[in-house]
Amino acid sequence: MYAAGHINNIVEAHTIYEGEKKDSLKVSELMSRDVVTSAPEDLLSTVIARMSAHSLHEMPVVDRQGRLVGYFSFDGLLRKKHVPITTKIGKLMVAPPRIEGDRSIFEAAQVMLETGFRALPVMDDDGTLTGIISRTDVIGAAAKLHGTGDVKAGDVMSEEPEVLSERDSIGRAVELMLGLGEVAAPVVDRHGRIAGSVLIEDISRAVWFKRESGAEGDLEGEKDRMEVEVGAFISEAAVVKREDPLKDVCEAMIRVNPYMSVVADRAGRPLGVITQYDVLKRLIGLEQGREMSVDVTGLERGDPFTRTTLYSKIERFMEKMGRFNWIRAESLSLHVENQMKGGRRRWGIRARLRTNKGLFHVTAEDWDLLSCADEIVEGLNKRVISLKR
Repeated sequence: MYAAGHINNIVEAHTIYEGEKKDSLKVSELMSRDVVTSAPEDLLSTVIARMSAHSLHEMPVVDRQGRLVGYFSFDGLLRKKHVPITTKIGKLMVAPPRIEGDRSIFEAAQVMLETGFRALPVMDDDGTLTGIISRTDVIGAAAKLHGTGDVKAGDVMSEEPEVLSERDSIGRAVELMLGLGEVAAPVVDRHGRIAGSVLIEDISRAVWFKRESGAEGDLEGEKDRMEVEVGAFISEAAVVKREDPLKDVCEAMIRVNPYMSVVADRAGRPLGVITQYDVLKRLIGLEQGREMSVDVTGLERGDPFTRTTLYSKIERFMEKMGRFNWIRAESLSLHVENQMKGGRRRWGIRARLRTNKGLFHVTAEDWDLLSCADEIVEGLNKRVISLKR
């Protein structure tokens, strides 16, 4: 939810575009126009209170003329150790990608996937912020788009999902969600059945707080608070069956939890997870007539050039796979990891290529992310080529 009446906007869009023009939706027809914003000089404490009041996960930062100057998010805040609550938001914001209102929702979805942002500011010609379009907006409209009734939940879900237990600490929950680049995670009870989900925006308020000591106070993570159990923050999860059509999955997500749905068996045990990322990449595949799906997790927002280059390498590999006649690629999953070693960032990528000939697993490590990606692509290519001999 990015503005008051956000879900109502989605419902109205469904009603208007239930007919012939449903596949030509433009960003301007789905975006939220009543946007809640902050100014660069606003204090962090003020911004967090405003986001909590409006149930926001991200917030645009604009200047006095209404021009976009940056973006602020809860998950970005959670990656920082200690931040004074008197910090001006202008020092914490990041530069988001932008989109125009006359672009299609498929173009918006593509930008969201390539950049990792969950919402895009919509700009007019002079750079003034006119609205926000989010992943939730696109998923809300997806149920009415051509082809979503033919795709099943089992075709879209990520198998073997990482889950939390009710007894896990919220520190563990934060670690899992930040590692996967998601804002929600499924929670199971002691019998391994779905108990619900936990949202990063809910636990953010427990991790970051204003200390009463001192005149101004600090906003910082406290160890004891990080040990609070996940069970205290469980909310309802959208639970679907493997055979449910994607349009029903989208409707369940909008109705219950727009960030994620859990695919469960008859006993209520999780078989897979469908995130907003999963839905968007399938929508783009349907729009482009492409069968192979790609999933990239763990990649933090950062240098736009690096992220775009990485996706270009993956795209070229996909196109090459499409030309092979002895094997058919079905999905490619990559998980990016990084850690500091000796003051330098060491990258690792785990890749899984699913084909009609079986699964292929390749891993690589390097100080440079793009070199690591090259090694992954080369390794997968060698495995595939070897089948032709």
